[in-house]
Amino acid sequence: MSRKLTRMNRQPCLSTPTDDLNTSRSFDIQEVLSIKLLRDGLQSFSYKDDFSSPIHIYESIEEFKELPTGVKVVAQSILQLYLKPNINTLFQESDVSGIEKIISEDQNIPLTLFDQVQPIILSQIECDFQRFMCSKDFDPCMLFLTTQSASPTTKKEVAEKDEVDKNLGVLYDPNLIQVTQKDFDRVTCDIKDQDMWKSVYNSKERTVFVSKNPFYNGKKGLKKMKETGVIPFSVDECFNTYIDNACITKVEKEIKKITEIDYVESTSHALTVLRFQYKLPFFLSNRDFCLIHSAKRYGDGYIMIRKSVNHPDCPTHKNYIRAVATGGIVFEKIDEHTTRYTQTYYADYSGWLTASVFNKIVESRDNTWHDAMIKCCSLRRLEGSGRPILSNRIADTLRYNDRMTRPQCAI
Repeated sequence: MSRKLTRMNRQPCLSTPTDDLNTSRSFDIQEVLSIKLLRDGLQSFSYKDDFSSPIHIYESIEEFKELPTGVKVVAQSILQLYLKPNINTLFQESDVSGIEKIISEDQNIPLTLFDQVQPIILSQIECDFQRFMCSKDFDPCMLFLTTQSASPTTKKEVAEKDEVDKNLGVLYDPNLIQVTQKDFDRVTCDIKDQDMWKSVYNSKERTVFVSKNPFYNGKKGLKKMKETGVIPFSVDECFNTYIDNACITKVEKEIKKITEIDYVESTSHALTVLRFQYKLPFFLSNRDFCLIHSAKRYGDGYIMIRKSVNHPDCPTHKNYIRAVATGGIVFEKIDEHTTRYTQTYYADYSGWLTASVFNKIVESRDNTWHDAMIKCCSLRRLEGSGRPILSNRIADTLRYNDRMTRPQCAI
């Protein structure tokens, strides 16, 4: 099956000053998927939270193929989450039944297991890409498509866009009180981007990374932080501890008060807005954050995002300086009694705290957070505590997001 796409298809749908460039260029759909900018744009355009997005299915199968050997549990997961729910929409029952039979009968699953449905998926992705090219969402990809021209103007525009993309402000609009899939994707992409980080601390318990390059909020260039470690408690115990107000104030001792400001449910995600008041050492003014929180399941574990917003019911209080943060944390199940956490964030404490001082603080982060998490998990286990339901409504966002993304699961 030929999968050639041409920029000519887009011209009747959307006209731009650069449409006269590369109008005869054709793409193989797999070439499109190998180009990060186009792939990310298409994913954002076509992504559906109910796991019916063809590009989401394609990426899951590609990850399966990269395993050393076919892992049966991964194959079963793809079958149950992606293939079966899409019978009669993307696939025929005969396509799926053959795969299901191999999974049920064979212990050694071939990495070619899903090859028979891949052309169907690519065909649908091709259709999605054609719609993407005809939409306004395609505009940010235009500069990329014209970089092979010799135009100095085009190259200047690309260079300027690359510079702008370093700024925190392009990540999201803090005036919009909302959560989208992009917010979760931003966290997972940062975690997986190995080229972005350099290790500054390593022990048997945890590893700390800082970004090689600064990110900007205004003129102050600050580094992002990533921390990963292993905790000897189940993934549920770790997540429940982290969203418990009584525990998080022990894990992060600078937090003196957490106040719920708002709770919002949209068509796809729920969020809670929380105000965090930090009491810093005597020579620093106290800080506060107005942060959106939203959680959802992530494989066998959980992911929670947080980002600063400007909420009308959360003004900066007297004697506080409003700080800015964005990032998230992932809790991944290693086994029934062990969890890996990975958190990444950008934080600007504002005030006179300079970039060099803050970056040095980030790089010298000690084991306090890690040790406090273990201690709080242990205390909650002794108390027989379950999932907190009243403290901050993060658990409510998890239940709502699960209902929106995996309606077949009983919460």
